[in-house]
Amino acid sequence: MLPVTDPLFRTRYGQTHYLRLMQQVYIEFGELRTCYTPASLSRLALLVDQLIHRSAEISPNSHCRLLNPPETSGRVFRFSNDELLDLQDLLHGSTALIDLYDFLHSQLITVEG
Repeated sequence: MLPVTDPLFRTRYGQTHYLRLMQQVYIEFGELRTCYTPASLSRLALLVDQLIHRSAEISPNSHCRLLNPPETSGRVFRFSNDELLDLQDLLHGSTALIDLYDFLHSQLITVEG
């Protein structure tokens, strides 16, 4: 599935697209390319936060982390520390903008750009 919208949020390694009418967020981040609902995107952000926190305590010098995101049919993705921090920024930035857009839409304020 290729999104036809402008990116919602971009970071160094990836971007998201918000398909508001379908209530879907399309993530492109390396090999991770899938759709999430805003709620499952928040759960993924929490999972990434926990992975970063736990791995910093357990193995701070490790060069890569493994992540099994929801909605990926059990696939495991390998991320460097830098990529994982970038994914964290992408997820939190996207979640914040989705909340903002939904609030503005509920107040009948349109955003064009």
